[in-house]
Amino acid sequence: MVLFALTAYVFLFPLIPLRNALLWKAEENAERSSVKLVDWNAMISGTAKFASDKAGSVTLDPLYLVFNSTRTDSMHRIMDIQHLAPRHTRQRDSWLPNA
Repeated sequence: MVLFALTAYVFLFPLIPLRNALLWKAEENAERSSVKLVDWNAMISGTAKFASDKAGSVTLDPLYLVFNSTRTDSMHRIMDIQHLAPRHTRQRDSWLPNA
């Protein structure tokens, strides 16, 4: 059992991008359904605030992000939320401060 635990990561390493793709898809589905239920402007402002809080942190290597990241970048998420928002509630650049 110990030997399996030590070697499992080596053999399952190629499956990590597949796992991340499935997690991204599940997160995208959750955002799609939550845009219909909650205020999407609040979702965008929360995403923008999270990105600004994270902006001062260390930038990770893109190759590392391919294998270990479970989230898409903030700008891509904001554009997806705006695209999924109902047409009659959309405003151009409504997530920007003082817009």
